Amino acid sequence: MKHLFYCLLILIVSVRAEAQFHFERDPSYEVMIGYGGVPTWQLFDLPTTSMYKDKYYSGALFISGRHYVRKRASLAFSFTFENETGQWGADNWGTFKRRVFTLGSEFSFEYSRHFYCNFGLAYAYVSELHTHDSANYYNVFNYQNGTNYMDKSPQAVENRSAWNVYVSPIGFRTGGQFGGFIQLGAGYKGFVCVGLYCRFYKDEKL
Repeated sequence: MKHLFYCLLILIVSVRAEAQFHFERDPSYEVMIGYGGVPTWQLFDLPTTSMYKDKYYSGALFISGRHYVRKRASLAFSFTFENETGQWGADNWGTFKRRVFTLGSEFSFEYSRHFYCNFGLAYAYVSELHTHDSANYYNVFNYQNGTNYMDKSPQAVENRSAWNVYVSPIGFRTGGQFGGFIQLGAGYKGFVCVGLYCRFYKDEKL
């Protein structure tokens, strides 16, 4: 038991030493992948939840490429994907599928070895597909003109785009060249997002 304790102690000290060593080096590039919950588009959809039922939401999946312009300051490009499906309409008129693609430009500043902030401005493209149930489409929408759409499943596609933002005043990371992070904020990455990162340094060759 005592040997196990010593091994754990040596491991903790070595990990902290490695993290300190990597923090003292000048970073150059960083790649981050992560997942966020309750981003902006899902938040905007909350008041209309009575029209959308049995929903499945993927969350915000994102990947970022970051370049350090200073030791603690960096600029990044980020791509975020969201997917949502379910039933729509007061009487289950049919199914819907919503996909959101967001491309953002971000700025990050590190307060210390573990804590940082992150801000982003992005452009989002939203694609929505509503598929009407054939029987319901006939009864509700086309009964009056006598046209029989019973054998069809009409679809309505709506595409739109808008600007979006992400504000995270506090984030926490742990590790050296490889590690994990968690961010608290609001916007296209969600209220809480977690993920992994890989960092490259100026004094090493890719």
